[in-house]
Amino acid sequence: MLGVGPLETSTGLAESDAATIQQLSRHSIWFVLRLLRLLGRPIVDTVVALDGGRVVGTGTIVWLPKTAYVAGMATRPEYRGRGIASRVLALLGERARQQERAWLALDVEGENVTAQNVYQKAGYRESGRFAWFTRNDLPPVGSTAPAGVREAKRADWKALTAELERGRPADYCSALPAGSRVLGHNEYIVRTGRVKSRTWLHNAVNGTTCVVRAYFLPSTRMGVYFPMSTLPEPPSEEFAGVLEAATQWLRPQAPRRCIAVAAEPHGPIAAALEREGFLRVVSSRVMIRKSAE
Repeated sequence: MLGVGPLETSTGLAESDAATIQQLSRHSIWFVLRLLRLLGRPIVDTVVALDGGRVVGTGTIVWLPKTAYVAGMATRPEYRGRGIASRVLALLGERARQQERAWLALDVEGENVTAQNVYQKAGYRESGRFAWFTRNDLPPVGSTAPAGVREAKRADWKALTAELERGRPADYCSALPAGSRVLGHNEYIVRTGRVKSRTWLHNAVNGTTCVVRAYFLPSTRMGVYFPMSTLPEPPSEEFAGVLEAATQWLRPQAPRRCIAVAAEPHGPIAAALEREGFLRVVSSRVMIRKSAE
């Protein structure tokens, strides 16, 4: 696949993407997608660049409530440097304006300077950095989660999302707002097909709210941790206890691989993940622009 890069291969998300494609190959799924398009509610749009009959570049938009999220941007190596990616980005921007999305957003590997330059020339600005961690299985059995760690309830969401947004850039909050379904935009990567999720909270001694949302992806038997916190940064030891609560929930699911993604810079959260045996493998940057620019 053209769009598979270091982030997907190093974390195992490429395997998850392949499973999603298999699900989409079912005729019933395609019928639903066609029906949504006929009703004026498409889920995705894709632009391809062709040389003769050969696909040499691609770009896909996932339609979010306020934002056109750009995914699957790729150009064949032998065609790079010809402005193909810039033209695809321009066409995706036109589609975003037609669909009245105020924002465009995308993610790029932190080490991919060439792609970052292309996006910057197209008007995208960095709005956040993330570190991705992985381990082959669950962390070992730890101590019982500390007192005060509890599963989030419906009544928690409004105050929790407001607190999380307070520590994020304004354009990120506008384009990719937090809600009860998605506390951070990286969750869109795993919210495909059948998934299970739970969220845990803990108020640390310094007043910080520690948050861990965990997912289990049955199709690939993968566990995913999304650790977050309000400001100031929490003590690493206390955050490790919230990770333990998520691990206890995941243990009966028996995931074969676990990944975690945390905003940077977040030293205590990274330290808690490393204490649980996670290895940092790749970084990513979210880049955002207004569609009218």
